[in-house]
Amino acid sequence: EGKYDQSYEKMNEYYLRTLKIREKANDFNDLELLFDMQMSNYRELKDCVEELVLLKNLWDGVVLVKGIFESWDDILWDKIDTESLLTTARDIQNQVKNMPKGVRAWPVYRWLQDEVKNMATVLPLVNDLHGETMRDRHWTQLMTVTKKTFEKGPEFCFKDLTDLQLHEFAEDVS
Repeated sequence: EGKYDQSYEKMNEYYLRTLKIREKANDFNDLELLFDMQMSNYRELKDCVEELVLLKNLWDGVVLVKGIFESWDDILWDKIDTESLLTTARDIQNQVKNMPKGVRAWPVYRWLQDEVKNMATVLPLVNDLHGETMRDRHWTQLMTVTKKTFEKGPEFCFKDLTDLQLHEFAEDVS
């Protein structure tokens, strides 16, 4: 997590290597054509390129989701608009769900799916916590349930809530 640049560097490195191999394959195809030989189709090479494209798309999704979720971290408690965030989270959930079938078996996809699902679970809880009926005793109960302490002062923000891992305590919090 957090080292997206390294993932992109590796993908680009392998993509460039694959392009060089593709150039050699094209040269071999030209020679096969010249000598009237049966043309090789290099199916494995095509599969490799297709998987690299899928992998790049998946990592684009990871970077997009993490970027959006991290951009919410600094939103102060009284400025959190859960409806807007929930709409965005649902849109992201649909985008992740509609990713190509080729990525669905990959652990990174399942991790991304879990991240989005967890956020979709947390946001309604945040909305509940925003209710006018919330009292200090409720916040104390929340600390007891999550086994974490926090200060709900003027600097209390969205990240403070996500750090509580509320999705793990959804039934107790709602």
